[in-house]
Amino acid sequence: MARIVPDGWQNLDTATPSIQRELETLRGLSTTLPDDYTVYHGIHWSTLDRGHAVFGEIDFVVVNRAGDLLLIEQKLGFLGETAEGLVKEYPGKSKSVPVQMARSRDAVLTKLRQRNGASHVHVESLLFCPHYAIKSPLTAGIVPERIVDSKRKDQLAAIIQQVLPIGDEMDTVVVHQFLRDVIKLEPDVSALVGRARTLVARVAEFRAAIDAGRRPLYVCFNRPLADHVEAIAPPGGMACTFHTLCEAVLRAHGQTHDFTQPGAFDALVTRAEQLLVPESLLFDTVIIDEGQDWSERWRDRVFCHARADARRLWLEDPLQNLYGRPAVTLPGWVGLRSQANYRSPRPIVRFLQGLVGEEAGIEAASPIDASDVEFLTYADKTELLAQVKMGIKQCYAAGFKKTDVAVISYHGRESSHVMRHDRLGDFTFRRFSGAYDLFQRPVYEEGDILMESVMRLGQAAPAIVFAEIDFAELDDKAVRRLFVGATRATMKLVLVISEDAAQQLLQRIS
Repeated sequence: MARIVPDGWQNLDTATPSIQRELETLRGLSTTLPDDYTVYHGIHWSTLDRGHAVFGEIDFVVVNRAGDLLLIEQKLGFLGETAEGLVKEYPGKSKSVPVQMARSRDAVLTKLRQRNGASHVHVESLLFCPHYAIKSPLTAGIVPERIVDSKRKDQLAAIIQQVLPIGDEMDTVVVHQFLRDVIKLEPDVSALVGRARTLVARVAEFRAAIDAGRRPLYVCFNRPLADHVEAIAPPGGMACTFHTLCEAVLRAHGQTHDFTQPGAFDALVTRAEQLLVPESLLFDTVIIDEGQDWSERWRDRVFCHARADARRLWLEDPLQNLYGRPAVTLPGWVGLRSQANYRSPRPIVRFLQGLVGEEAGIEAASPIDASDVEFLTYADKTELLAQVKMGIKQCYAAGFKKTDVAVISYHGRESSHVMRHDRLGDFTFRRFSGAYDLFQRPVYEEGDILMESVMRLGQAAPAIVFAEIDFAELDDKAVRRLFVGATRATMKLVLVISEDAAQQLLQRIS
């Protein structure tokens, strides 16, 4: 059985038919290719470089034992056969399949040649069109042996092995590192069931540390995010919130903590600071996420868990600083800044660009061009609830399942009107009950659709209904909350917003 990268694809669920077809091909490759091959799948690939070929156009890369590559381009449905070769029609335009494949191959070769130790790598290409039979292979613009159409689709694995033999065993670390670095393929978490959805550095760094024989620690502010990262992170490290880490220190010293008392969390930190960090809680790599929500006191405490030679990473997004906390200083650190948004589809990024202004420099890096952001306005609480139901119905109508949808409130749990309801009509909600179990994990009420406050939801969902958006002034605080809520949607975003707030927001983004 071939090795598939990234993992977690078996549980990937999406409403997009084209992605479903790619998953079907991936399942076939995983079972029909021998374990001498590794398959990188491009379901979530991003651009290689600004101005260069889009890696989203390469659906699969097969790597053999020698480190050579086979780029597989999958085309669904009808293909046009013209005098210039095969053509794929898209709304308002057509693309030459041979030209597209040649550009992708050239881009890969160019980048490989720039890598030390990768100049020997051979790169081949193959077209897979399982729904179309090529009538004139000699005029397709692609070598006939490199085309697998509907007549030969059952032979795909065998043809791959003909084009890309298993090869002699060689050191392929450089090649695999190249593919991981360039296309940044790592699973992130979904807000709903922890399925692989988006691409971020946190899990990549965690996995890289384990692959290098190091023990990583991932610490964040948000409890739901920590729980989901823990669920998908590979074994060999620890993923938790800052307070969970402090509690682990107490437990290592045989102590417990009472979370029912006022000021329990501050008291927990104070108690942990008075204890030595045990050997079992020292790590070789320390990854801090959501750094915009941290204090310098927290910074100093978590670094007590880093060994002397530990690798330390600090991840933060100032635009998601919901609590208005001052930035934590990191003297002597090397800083890298990226304004590229890979998670949100292009219409949502265009909305964000209008919201935060051009000076923020947010770049739309996702290959997904989904539906536009939708506005549903309300005048009172009765209309608010009706519009929330309408937003959910619109998500269902667009093909999303109940497990794909999340309702988030612009307000905190205590002040939210929407979050007081465990159901709206036929829609039931899975809400945080306010209680914790024996392991201090949040307890959720039963329901079909996740409902959470924007203050707590730290992960993404395919379809987001961002509800009860209401503010007197579109100030910096309001902009930050809107930014956080909007970036939780990976495909569809519906804003349920008061009439007055909608007028201010539309004036801002127009």
